[in-house]
Amino acid sequence: MTATAQHTPGPWSPLKISTHVLNVVRMGSGFACLVVDDVGDAVARANGRTGRECEANARLIAVAPDLFDFAGSVSEIGEAQLEAMDLALARDTIRTMAALARAAIARAEGQEG
Repeated sequence: MTATAQHTPGPWSPLKISTHVLNVVRMGSGFACLVVDDVGDAVARANGRTGRECEANARLIAVAPDLFDFAGSVSEIGEAQLEAMDLALARDTIRTMAALARAAIARAEGQEG
């Protein structure tokens, strides 16, 4: 079963006012910041009790399209493919999946590498 994305296509990112500063605003007793798509349209709002928590929540939301794509790729590996896969191909596949997962985690943690 192939998952069909019905969400705004990625990439998404927290709205920034400069290269390293997120646009976090005070709202009531907490903070809020927007998550935008690649043309700057808002797709979500992150909230937090502190500015730092708000930023972390925004980064986590922004990585959702990457995680959706990753989960879709993994779910398409069928049982027959697994049975027929040789050890070298299995290792390459696992290395690729691990690299994609590490990249998503790094983005969620605010690292761009």
